[in-house]
Amino acid sequence: MGNKYDHFSLEERCRLRGLMEMGLGASEIARRLGRHRGTIYREIARNRCASGYRPDSADRMAWVRKLRGSKIQRFTRLGDYVGDRLAMVAITSATALPWDGRRKRSPDGWSLTQ
Repeated sequence: MGNKYDHFSLEERCRLRGLMEMGLGASEIARRLGRHRGTIYREIARNRCASGYRPDSADRMAWVRKLRGSKIQRFTRLGDYVGDRLAMVAITSATALPWDGRRKRSPDGWSLTQ
């Protein structure tokens, strides 16, 4: 990724709700908040409740998700599985032949990955 990002603050969530009530679209809201349009869509979809988007409950739900932790942290068997898979990928990529960026074809016309 490489890009720095910030989580929505309660103030930003309140501004988001106000802009939504004004009837502005996601692109215009994103421009006014200085966020990407996809970030706005995700925030609304992730934190919507039965009565619509509410900044206070959105902020509370975000904190709950943060404190709950990731699935890998919560499920040790999943962490073991992912760790094993990453080790297999590391071994495979270390022993793989260098790729020149072109798609290889066998003499009969089939690609080597088919």
